[in-house]
Amino acid sequence: MTIKKQWLITLVTVVIVTVFINTVLLTILINKNFNTYVSNTYKENVSKIISTIEESSKKDISNMQLEMNLKGHLDDPIVGIIIYDNYGREILSVGNTMMHHMMMGSTREDVESYDVKDKSSDIGKVYIVKNASIDGSSTINIFKKTLVMNSLIVSAIVIFLAIIISLYMSKKTVDDLKKTEELAQNINLGNDTNIKLSSIKEIRFIQVSLQELSSKLKLKQKGRKKLIDEMIHQTRTPLTILKSHVEAYEDGILELNSSEFNILEEQIDNVTSIISNMSEMIEGEKDLEEIKIEKVNLNDLINQIGNGLKLQFKKKNIDFKIVENNNISINTDRYKLSQTIYNILTNSYKFTLEGETVILEIFKEDKNIKIIIEDTGIGIKKEDLKRIFEAYYRGVNTNKIKGEGIGLYVAYENIEAIKGKIEVESKCGIGTKFIIMLPYT
Repeated sequence: MTIKKQWLITLVTVVIVTVFINTVLLTILINKNFNTYVSNTYKENVSKIISTIEESSKKDISNMQLEMNLKGHLDDPIVGIIIYDNYGREILSVGNTMMHHMMMGSTREDVESYDVKDKSSDIGKVYIVKNASIDGSSTINIFKKTLVMNSLIVSAIVIFLAIIISLYMSKKTVDDLKKTEELAQNINLGNDTNIKLSSIKEIRFIQVSLQELSSKLKLKQKGRKKLIDEMIHQTRTPLTILKSHVEAYEDGILELNSSEFNILEEQIDNVTSIISNMSEMIEGEKDLEEIKIEKVNLNDLINQIGNGLKLQFKKKNIDFKIVENNNISINTDRYKLSQTIYNILTNSYKFTLEGETVILEIFKEDKNIKIIIEDTGIGIKKEDLKRIFEAYYRGVNTNKIKGEGIGLYVAYENIEAIKGKIEVESKCGIGTKFIIMLPYT
């Protein structure tokens, strides 16, 4: 059974029961009070009849005048008045007295007798002919019928209004619940949702909770996607280096000496490390790697990275230069720093044309170590400079070059994690300069 039907049946049932109880109680109370009122009115009328007869004997009023006065007291349940003298002779009769003549000597309730006195002496008797009982009087019967009829009309109106109101309220509630159901289905399907919140507090609370859940799920999904994209991007660089070195060996350009084996072994270790931690990273939604501070010789690290990428630059006929400055060592995370340099150099490789130049320079300046990677590539438009470190963002002039827009985001996150800074300067058609600043410790 639908909520709409349950709501309608419940409300109508409550209304009918309420109206029924109210009608019964009201009828009982009104009947009781009305019967009392009719009984008191009857007694008062009888007293007035006796008083009128007694007054007429004092004032010597004619029978015709008395008859006219008594007719004014023929009020339901009184239908007739008969006056007898002390000798049993009928003096006067008013109204319907046939019942009395037919039932003379009867003790039925339809005739009551009262003594009429003049000071201390009896004048005679007066007989009041009335309906069988006060409760059965036509006035009371009409009143009861009218009361029942009015109660039925009022009940019908109340039930009709209750049905209309319940239909309106149930429709409103059902509509809000349908919207809530639609919201839940959209969340389940991963669709965007935007509904008007219900005015019903409980339903609105559910809708708000579902919207908050949807936002959390989207953030979680976005974070997980970003995490996976980062790992894919991180594996791509060492795999590319491995591939370029293997191809160079197959083409006879490269000899596999101990130095080359070290390069290949290091790239294999990088891929192995990422894959071994992949499951834990995705399930736990942890950072790609905990910060591991160690003493790093920057000259050795830069040369190692350069040796891994030099074949790629050579194939594209890009002049790749490394400018060293003494023997510099710092305490930092080797993996995050090397991944950052790899990403920026790969970025420079993609956006630098054949015959152009890429320079990597390291030097100490005051309390900082600076690593500058400068190219003479296509450059970055001014409006894109503020957003190049955002995940998945790509400049308008890079549409024809493959990429996901994740490399520079990872580089920025890595440098932030090791307490460094990264800046960029660029001009379209001239080139781009990335400046990495690390605290010298």
